[in-house]
Amino acid sequence: MASRQAANCCPAIDLVYDSSEGLLKGTYYVAPGADPAVIGWRYQGGTAVTLDGTTGDLYITPNNQATLVEKAPVAYQVVNGRQQPITAAYRLDGDAVRFELGEYDPQRPLIIDPTLVYSSYFGGSSDDYGRDVAMDGSGNVYLVGNTYSSTLPGGGSAVLAPVTCL
Repeated sequence: MASRQAANCCPAIDLVYDSSEGLLKGTYYVAPGADPAVIGWRYQGGTAVTLDGTTGDLYITPNNQATLVEKAPVAYQVVNGRQQPITAAYRLDGDAVRFELGEYDPQRPLIIDPTLVYSSYFGGSSDDYGRDVAMDGSGNVYLVGNTYSSTLPGGGSAVLAPVTCL
């Protein structure tokens, strides 16, 4: 799968969608001096959003259907050629989701790297294939693929709203 970039999803913050080990990743690249606190998003479609207090994972359940999982975020800065970990977690802010970050050097680039796990959300009674991820000019992300299933759960009832500056 090719990477898809949403340049400047927020001021001086780029978002790049890619895959890793078959999972969808959206990596945020925060330029020096930019404010990662402006990154936030909402889920639409009668969606319940909860945090796992043990793992830090974010669970998204649209209309009481199969659950999507956003793995706990990882954040880091590169200092002298080495990754320096930054404490990172999700924070629920009303109906929005944001990142909660530990101390970091605002004069260096910051990388925030969560992974989206489709936990039985995309799949049905037969073979299903994700082929690519596409993004439109408004930042909406689409999974492109094909299915031979007649029982594909969800039926498109959940919408992942684009990442915006909130």
